[in-house]
Amino acid sequence: MSVAIATASRPLPGETENGDTTFVRAVGDATWFGVIDALGHGPIAAMTSSLAVMHLNRTDLTRPDAVGVVAAVQGLHVALRGTRGVAALLCCLRGEVLTCCGVGNIELRRIGAKISVHVVPGVLGGMLARQLVASVGTMAVGTRLALFSDGLSPKLSADDVVGSDLDALAAALLVRFGRVNDDATVMIAEARA
Repeated sequence: MSVAIATASRPLPGETENGDTTFVRAVGDATWFGVIDALGHGPIAAMTSSLAVMHLNRTDLTRPDAVGVVAAVQGLHVALRGTRGVAALLCCLRGEVLTCCGVGNIELRRIGAKISVHVVPGVLGGMLARQLVASVGTMAVGTRLALFSDGLSPKLSADDVVGSDLDALAAALLVRFGRVNDDATVMIAEARA
């Protein structure tokens, strides 16, 4: 099993730097992926989201289970203390097992994936309203996820995550649902044989 990923992202209109970013990393037979949204926008937000990705690229991600995914998000929380902080949803797909852990206002829509993701209120690097929790489910071949920052309207539904070309789909979702008052990012992940 593999995962195909497409992303589309843009800064707040009028800005040149984007506080939203994405993360993708293959580790052994698992693929880790996610969306990160630094608080605010502009250069400081862009620096904060870049720090988050740098940290995740240096993190030991060899444990693709619930404990490992929660540990990765907890490590990100610690690493970002003293920054403006981020909202993030981090997922790991190994075989058909999908494990996710998130904090803040990143949303997920699914087609076919059997998972209900519980995102904890708060800010990584700042305050967490509750203890981190992993959501575990399945993602069979052909199923899709859409992860997106609050720069896209929550009106984006699972019915919108259809189309044969993932890159074109991500770009179209960004245009259709992107808000004009924030950075915006969408990631499409599709399980493949």
